[in-house]
Amino acid sequence: MEEDDETRDKLLTSVVHMMESNGTAHPHPHPHQDSKTNPAFHFTNGDMTMSESNKNFNNNGVHKPRKFSLPTGNSYPAKAPLDRMASVASSQFTTANSVLRLVSDDRVDGHTKPKTWFAFCKRKWPWILLYFSVVGIIVALTTMYVLEKRNNDFTATIMKGKEIKEPCFEREYARYIPNVKREAEIIKAIIKSKLLINRQFDGKTTQAYTIKVNYMGKEIWSDKENANFSSKFPIASLTKIFPVLMLHMLIADGTIKSIDDDVTKYEPLFDYKNPFNRKRITFRHLACMMSGLPREAPCLNFTITNFCPISDEEMYKRVRNITLSTHPGHIPAYSNLAFGILGSVLERLKNTTSSQWIMDNIINPLNMTETGFDILERRREFPESIVDGKLVDIVNWGWLTPTGGLYSSSNDLAKLGLLFTGNKTLPGLSKETIQRMLTPEYIWADGEAQGCPFEINKVDTELKKKIDYLVYSKDGSIFGYGAKFSIVRELQLNINVLAAHVDGSTNHIWYDVTKIFVKAFDDLLKRKGDNYRLPANPERFIGSYKLTSYWPIIKSPCNITLEDGMLFLNLEWMKAPLTGTDNPLMLKTGNYQKLVNNHACVLLGLGLLRMEFHFDPAIDANDSLPGFYVNGISFYGYVSFERIK
Repeated sequence: MEEDDETRDKLLTSVVHMMESNGTAHPHPHPHQDSKTNPAFHFTNGDMTMSESNKNFNNNGVHKPRKFSLPTGNSYPAKAPLDRMASVASSQFTTANSVLRLVSDDRVDGHTKPKTWFAFCKRKWPWILLYFSVVGIIVALTTMYVLEKRNNDFTATIMKGKEIKEPCFEREYARYIPNVKREAEIIKAIIKSKLLINRQFDGKTTQAYTIKVNYMGKEIWSDKENANFSSKFPIASLTKIFPVLMLHMLIADGTIKSIDDDVTKYEPLFDYKNPFNRKRITFRHLACMMSGLPREAPCLNFTITNFCPISDEEMYKRVRNITLSTHPGHIPAYSNLAFGILGSVLERLKNTTSSQWIMDNIINPLNMTETGFDILERRREFPESIVDGKLVDIVNWGWLTPTGGLYSSSNDLAKLGLLFTGNKTLPGLSKETIQRMLTPEYIWADGEAQGCPFEINKVDTELKKKIDYLVYSKDGSIFGYGAKFSIVRELQLNINVLAAHVDGSTNHIWYDVTKIFVKAFDDLLKRKGDNYRLPANPERFIGSYKLTSYWPIIKSPCNITLEDGMLFLNLEWMKAPLTGTDNPLMLKTGNYQKLVNNHACVLLGLGLLRMEFHFDPAIDANDSLPGFYVNGISFYGYVSFERIK
């Protein structure tokens, strides 16, 4: 509004100046002027009043030039109608009329035309549409160019070896190797492991141990001290593997419909307080440490010979008053109580104890003759463990038996390992079920994971260097004894440790031995595996090739070169070795350890490892090959190149 006032003031000032400069002009009588008054300027609506008396005329009745002044302050309102001002000025002064006409062109019937964006767009929409279309196309093309250039520059930097200084790790898979224990890598691993354990064993902290390493179901190395491989040790939480196997077998036989069923559906006595939401605990939550139940059961009245001498009914009564620490399925939280409930529910479904069912359907079929739940009766067969000068007592687990009540030997744990490495089957358990048990249920931020029931960790095989194998393991720890069962699935490697140890730990033995053998088998399988093969008559492949199909990111010719006895593909940002195959007209990219800066990480990540390059046949067997094609290397699928002559 202030801008309108200012504009109006400026316009009136310019009119006044014109009137002053044209003092001979005679005003026309105002239609409302009284006949007795002299001609005057008068706005009748009260917005503005300007009048002149007879003194403006001389004695001869000739009009005298007048000094015009504009009212100031609030002598007239700010919103004086501009069209009425223009009309009066036009009728009084010809010069002013010509000026006011300039500002009256956008008026219709005395009203101002609305100068809106809509009106402008309505008149100019074709040009506006064209403008924004052109700008949009330019922005889109510029963005595509910048992103593609950035991607190509980054990839080219990697491919030139500026960021990758050594061959990228590629996971190997177990395969039969005759006399594998005589291979140099395995002999070296055995020697290193033995020396390592000898340095750690002092007969006091670790008083007895057994260890076994199996590859594809066959023993590779074993070691012991103050025990033998048939010696029985309490295995504590390793017991948890067996209720989970029982759960899957009951799902397979239809006793339980789904692992995701609400447990209360099968055991109405089981209830608890969930202050977070209405989610219910399922069998999956119990088996995968995701129930939200507290770590320990409210046994309360344990004795020196029984951890938890309590009935199911009494335990469920106590559990009803328990409040969950997290809502079910939220985050892993270790719980012995959860596995006690799992075993209790399963055994009530089969009208027998979970211990007896596991013995009849899992342990005996696997021929695990040195494994059982009668731990008190067999305690004299266990290696002694002395802590603080006292012999450790062996205790029955009572209601918590499904949580940790088993004992076993190295020989028997190796038999269990056959099941998880795929070298033995069990009625009611498919290989797919075993694979599901070796699958992460929850992945932590550091890459470690929780399975059902296994803990999943990466293997460090060298100092400050990760190797991409996952170890599925289960710890067992009780006062004076420790146990470890572990599987490296891809290598079909099973490593088990049992120990009488003051801290109930085996990790000081297991961790380093696992690193040593995983690295040894990885090296051995790589050496025995995908070796580079220079194709016959490699000169036929060497040369420059131009792209003959659509692949817009390729601007330069493709070159195939021979360097240090290896063929290389050089394509824009990619440099990769090309190995021969059984087909004389086909080469493929590969990951070869003897190649320095082979950039296999990028080949793996971009999906280019072991990609096949099919060459067109030449007219003469010794002539250079005319071109080649590749499937799946680009977003557009098929691409082809022909030799530049």
